[in-house]
Amino acid sequence: MKKSIFAAIFLLVASSTLCVAKSKHHKSTASKATTPLSLFYGMDYDEKSETYDYAFSAPEFENLPDVAKQELKAVCACDSDTTCWKTSLGLYVDKTFPTQVVKERVTMAVDTTVFNYSGIFCCFDHIDGGKESDFDVDKALLSSVKDEGSLPFAAALFNVITKGLAPRAGVQYTEIPHSRFCVVAHKVYEDNELVTYILCESYNFHGTNGCPSRSSYYTYEKKTGKLLTKADLVKLPRKTVETQLRSAYVKTCKSFNDTPSALTGKELFDQVSGCAIINEGLLFYYYPYSIGSGAEGQYNLIVKRK
Repeated sequence: MKKSIFAAIFLLVASSTLCVAKSKHHKSTASKATTPLSLFYGMDYDEKSETYDYAFSAPEFENLPDVAKQELKAVCACDSDTTCWKTSLGLYVDKTFPTQVVKERVTMAVDTTVFNYSGIFCCFDHIDGGKESDFDVDKALLSSVKDEGSLPFAAALFNVITKGLAPRAGVQYTEIPHSRFCVVAHKVYEDNELVTYILCESYNFHGTNGCPSRSSYYTYEKKTGKLLTKADLVKLPRKTVETQLRSAYVKTCKSFNDTPSALTGKELFDQVSGCAIINEGLLFYYYPYSIGSGAEGQYNLIVKRK
């Protein structure tokens, strides 16, 4: 895929959402239920039938309220090495939003995520020996996506790409392990002026190893749709936050029966992947591999807001 298009869409999201928040006290209208910090949708492997069940790997989240669940499936093929594979895209996005501008921001985040990872479900690495030129994302492809009509961009993109990679009649293909990508966008916190969404990505790229999932948390101003940054959200003295981060990190490691590394509170503050408000406090989250191995998964550390 052309890197310029990836960059353009990413920059569009970033420039549309970054802001400096005003310092205010907000009355929470969210429930005090535990925030889902390990939300994950993927596939369960059925050893008896040797097939994958495109289902929830975390059953407790099956009945998330107000979520539209869409599963798209297809079969793709590569003529150069006569392989084919099943592929699927799961979209689990809230049906309603507090404001139209927040809906636009969350929708853009979902579309950008699917766009940037579309090589997973269409398996670009198998096209023409790894060359992408024969099926590149260009103006013609994006026009085709637009022509899909009322379908959301992410779903339309999946349909257009998989149709272009459909197996040809009369060709004998060898089936290889499937590819799967799933995105969940769900509200986890709301007060009078702010709202926070989880954006969870999970994938399996022909039997992926490591940690094939991560979650981002975004806190928006409901009126403007602007995304609040760490600089906007941290109100306590930095030294206080660093001390709390180190304490939360040690506690989390011990809960996993792991030995905490020598990471300092300052390093945890500086290396955070993102920051957001949740019911329990201020969440500092770290994508897999950012402060630990893939086997450790994502770290989610909570500190006090004030």
